[in-house]
Amino acid sequence: MVQGLQTVWTFAKDCLKLYTSRGNLWQVHLRTAISMLVGAYEERLQSFGMDERTSSLLWENLPLSDCDPAVIGEAASFRFLGGTVIWLDIVASITAGTEPLLLPYHIPAIAPHSETRLEAIMGCQNWVMVQIGRIAALHASRIRASEQGTPGDAKSESSSRSIVKELQDGLSQMGWEPSDAVRRRFGIAADTTDPCRLVTLMFAHTAFMYLHLATRGFEALEAISPPYIMAMELLRGGIPMDLLPALVTPLYFLGSVARYTDRPFLRGLLASPALLHPLSGHRAMIMPVLEEIWRKRDAAPGSALADSVWLGQDLLLI
Repeated sequence: MVQGLQTVWTFAKDCLKLYTSRGNLWQVHLRTAISMLVGAYEERLQSFGMDERTSSLLWENLPLSDCDPAVIGEAASFRFLGGTVIWLDIVASITAGTEPLLLPYHIPAIAPHSETRLEAIMGCQNWVMVQIGRIAALHASRIRASEQGTPGDAKSESSSRSIVKELQDGLSQMGWEPSDAVRRRFGIAADTTDPCRLVTLMFAHTAFMYLHLATRGFEALEAISPPYIMAMELLRGGIPMDLLPALVTPLYFLGSVARYTDRPFLRGLLASPALLHPLSGHRAMIMPVLEEIWRKRDAAPGSALADSVWLGQDLLLI
């Protein structure tokens, strides 16, 4: 394996070991992997020392059919490892309150029709993760504006409207309608035959919650009642327990905005054996953070998301 891929591959192999620790060593290793990818993208993938045919195939985002086996192997490895680092960069930015470092490369790296398929890596389709990356960037810009004492601008409002539209369009293309959740209440089971659909729906619904928190904080949470109710309905009646490890990020956002009556249910999910596997000890850190967010919410209902960012800055929501 060429040197660049080997470096990123070493990072991926270390993930399980690093994420079980209660420190923040994973941040250093993730930044190293991100730097490698930035260098690769800036040099049109030439810096990874791959076969020229592989670099061309990846840069032009072409399928792997009818390629030499060696080229297929290199391209598939890069797409998997690159997609993994992009996903982790997005997730890490959520609790850090920062813009994803790889944001400039999301298009075309994980564009909706990209050959890099995040659903094959972490369960959620590209189009949702692109919008979550945009929300993280929007949140970071609003934090900077608040620190500088400047109000939100028209660009921020435009970005917010654009994100909402992209999420709504994506859900429509999936064939999801709000009435689906209502039908489940009357005993019609959710389609559990397609895990990717369920995971993507959960991420999409919670993206609306993230956007609200990023722009309005914890005030007027009734505005996100529709996606909240839909996500809770999926959790209560449609999500198999073995999918919970793919839903750590949605569970964090559901927990952040949870209604008082739903908190015991979410406590139970976050303490379930399906999530608290011995190799995933970092997840035990999530519930104490949510308990503190609830305490702060109850004390100051109109607080900003930035007020709680520092609580989970060492969390990686995977």
